[in-house]
Amino acid sequence: MARFGRIDNGVVREIVVVGSIDGRYAPHLIFVEILDPAVEEGWLYDGVNFTAPPPIIPPTLDEIIEDISDIKRVFRGFIFAYADREGITPAAAKAAIKQAIIDNNL
Repeated sequence: MARFGRIDNGVVREIVVVGSIDGRYAPHLIFVEILDPAVEEGWLYDGVNFTAPPPIIPPTLDEIIEDISDIKRVFRGFIFAYADREGITPAAAKAAIKQAIIDNNL
């Protein structure tokens, strides 16, 4: 049995182990035989070689804080727009939105 990787946009999306790939799948799907047992789904393929994907680098604390600040700015704008539309105070709008989230209605 041989290992074949289905390649999509230079990435191994699926690995199958079969005797032969011929006629098993739609002709538009691209399969390449994998000889290295270390190759897994998610590895990159450049047409010749397989390489492990680069490690995922988690965001820094500063990046997370910046993202949270952006979300808070957007949410604050949403609260004021909702308050204006409904003719209520921002505090009432915030409470109504919070309750809608809790009730899973938003």
